Amino acid sequence: MRLEPRIDETHPTCLRCERASIVCNGYDEPVLFVDERPRLESRALVRRSNIAAVVPGASSQHSISLDFSSKPYQDDLYVSFMVRELFKASRKNDDVKSWAAAGTNSSDPANVTTLSVRCLAATFFGRMRKDQRITKYGSMMYGKALTALNQDIRDPEKAFDHQVLTSTMVLEIYELIALTSNDGWLQHAGGIGRLIEIRGPWRHQRQSERKVLEYNRRKIIVQALATQKGTFLEQDIWKKVPWALEPESKCLLQHLLDIMSDLPGICVDWLSLGTPGKLSELENKTVRNRLSHKVADRLQQLYDWRWKWYEKHEHCAFEVIPKYRNLNLDENGDNLFSTVLYFQNLELANEISLYNTALSLLLQLRLTKISPTSQATGCVLPPRKTPLLLPGQIQSPRDPAIEICRSVEYHLLEHHATAGAHFLLFPLRIAHWNLSADPILSRWLSKTCQRMADWSGFEVGRTLVD
Repeated sequence: MRLEPRIDETHPTCLRCERASIVCNGYDEPVLFVDERPRLESRALVRRSNIAAVVPGASSQHSISLDFSSKPYQDDLYVSFMVRELFKASRKNDDVKSWAAAGTNSSDPANVTTLSVRCLAATFFGRMRKDQRITKYGSMMYGKALTALNQDIRDPEKAFDHQVLTSTMVLEIYELIALTSNDGWLQHAGGIGRLIEIRGPWRHQRQSERKVLEYNRRKIIVQALATQKGTFLEQDIWKKVPWALEPESKCLLQHLLDIMSDLPGICVDWLSLGTPGKLSELENKTVRNRLSHKVADRLQQLYDWRWKWYEKHEHCAFEVIPKYRNLNLDENGDNLFSTVLYFQNLELANEISLYNTALSLLLQLRLTKISPTSQATGCVLPPRKTPLLLPGQIQSPRDPAIEICRSVEYHLLEHHATAGAHFLLFPLRIAHWNLSADPILSRWLSKTCQRMADWSGFEVGRTLVD
C-alpha cells in the first residue's frame, strides 16, 4: 500500500503545505492508497504452502469457497474476537476497542472505518483459527476499504480527519498480519507519517489527536530507519508542541521516542561515510566529526533516560529459570540462557526493549565507523542489584541485544502473545543485526520469528530477519 502526497490544488501555492510549513511536492502527484495484492499474489501462494507445512490444520487440500458474503452477526463475531484477543493484556487493547467502536457505531456499512475494522477483524480471526476462507473474506474487505479510503483522501473535507487516520492505522495492522513482505506495511507507515506531518504538530495538542501521534511515532521511526531516510519527528517542534498544553502528560516512553527520532538521520549520515565517491575527504572528515559528537550526545541522553527509568521502576524486572524450554533451546538442544527476564507488565518490558534497541544500534554505529575521543558512560552504579543492565555495565552492542533475547519468553506468554509479538518486531530485527556474527543465536532468532508468526498471527515475522 502506497501513499503519494496530495496537495489542495490551490494556486499559485498550496495553502495546505504552506500552513503546515512543509515543502509542497507539486500538483501532479495525487494521493493514492494502492492495493498491492496482485503484485504479491505469487508470494502469497508460496506463503500459504509454507504455512501448510508448519501449521497443523492449515493444509491447502480443502477447497475454498469463493462466496465471501458475510452476515452481520459473523462480522460482529470477528470484531468481538479481535477486541478480546488482539493486543490483549496491554494498553494497545484500548486502541483496538476504540477502533471497534468507531467501526461498529456507524450506520453506513460502506464507511471507511467500518470496512477497515471488518477487514482486520476477519483476517485476524482467520489467521488465528487457521481458516483460509475467512482470511480470504478479510482480503476482499481490504480491497473495499482501500477504495473507500481513496475516496475520502480525495475529499478536502475528509482527507485529514481523525477517521481517515484511524482507518490507515487499522489497515497497517492488517498488513502486518496478512503479508510476509515488509513492503506493504513500510509504505503504509510512510503514508501515515505523511498525513501526520501535513496535519502539523499544533493539530495534535488535543488529547485524542495527541494519542494518534503517540501511537504512530514508533512506526514512523522504524519506517524511516528501514527506508534509510530521516524523519520530520526529529524536529524540535514535533518533540515539544504536541505536549505544550499538558507537559505532565508526556510519559517516559515518549521521552525515549524523542531520542529515537534522531536515529534515522544519524543512520543516513553513517551510511554516507561508507559510500565510495559520495563525499570528498574534507566532507568525510566533517561528517565523521559531526556524527561522532551526535552519537555521543544521544548515548548520554539514553543513559540519562535509563537512570530515570531505574528510579521509577527499580524492582519491575526479575530473573526466572526458563519455563518454556523449547523456546530457549539452540539447535543442539542446549539452553541458550540459564535465566530469562520477566517483568511486572508488558508495557515496562516494551520500554526496556526499545531502550536496548536504540542503545544497541548506536553502539554498533560507533563501533564500526566512529572513534569518539570520549565515551558517555552514565554515572556510578548504585549499590542495589537489578537483573537489567545499567549504563555502566554495557560493554558492547551485543549486551543490550542479548537482553532483548532474554525477554522473548515473557513477551510471548500466551495471555499477551499478540501484543508482545507486535512489540518485539523491531527489537528482534536490530538484535539479529548485532548478533549476526553468532551463528547459533542468529539461527535461534530466525526460528523464534517463525514461531512468533504462528502464535501471534503476525505473518511479517516470517521474513523479519531475512
